[in-house]
Amino acid sequence: GGPIGAAVGYQRRDSAYTNIPSLVEIAGDTWIGTDAKETLTSGSRSVDAYFAEFSIPVLSTLEVQAAVRREEFSTGQSSTDPKYGLTWAATDWLTLRGTTGTAFIAPTLQQLLNPVTCGLSTVTDRFGPHDAFTTACSGGNPNLQNESSESTSFGVDLALGDVDISITYNNTLF
Repeated sequence: GGPIGAAVGYQRRDSAYTNIPSLVEIAGDTWIGTDAKETLTSGSRSVDAYFAEFSIPVLSTLEVQAAVRREEFSTGQSSTDPKYGLTWAATDWLTLRGTTGTAFIAPTLQQLLNPVTCGLSTVTDRFGPHDAFTTACSGGNPNLQNESSESTSFGVDLALGDVDISITYNNTLF
């Protein structure tokens, strides 16, 4: 069907954060919340990513696409995610296409490493006129894993003279 297209690569990312609490939090003298003294926290990580993509024309009207990406985080997360696709030019005015693949989102450094902090939060009764206050706590969890997804899409492209129409259906499950 023609020449095969390919791309391969490597990417390195470094990221870091520093959480500097206010002087009141450092002193443990907050008006609302806990009397625990907050401390400066920070974290960093590096990510190594490897990828390859291929476009393979099987026939003059049929092309297969394949891609894969591997990411490895110094904080312990990793993922290998493939994606496959087909494009078929049924006629000079009608093209059908489809893809399927997986993806992920790794937790942020703050989601992994931030210390637990507490403060006052408003609670609203959605079914009545009442509001209240409660202590709400949030912080990082070093045991968090990646969020993952699976996607599938189908599309139709119509080239009708001066008018091009594209319709795509996409379904992503997280």
